[in-house]
Amino acid sequence: MRLIDAVTADLGRFMQQVSAATDQVVTAESSGGHVLVTGRQRQATDVAIDPRWVVGARDSEIESELVDALASFTNKSSLGDLTQGPQSTNIDELRRLVRDPQTLIRRISERNS
Repeated sequence: MRLIDAVTADLGRFMQQVSAATDQVVTAESSGGHVLVTGRQRQATDVAIDPRWVVGARDSEIESELVDALASFTNKSSLGDLTQGPQSTNIDELRRLVRDPQTLIRRISERNS
């Protein structure tokens, strides 16, 4: 059945996208440019603060830039739309057919005629 082959190909592409997104190292910088957060899969592995800046910065400025950099990191390292699962017209068609077994049987019968 061509639909199953198309769905299988769509799922393969989706899994490649997920794999690429989860393996990607992400770096995010605070808007002030003094804090840098690095990691992958929403797990920070390094937080760097500009040592020249931090000496003279107020606690509230440091906190603000840390929060900003961490929020940016969380956003950039998120899977985004991929969390919705695989999406394609082929997958949608298969879902419609599975929800309506009679239509599925008719479609299979038409293909075999």
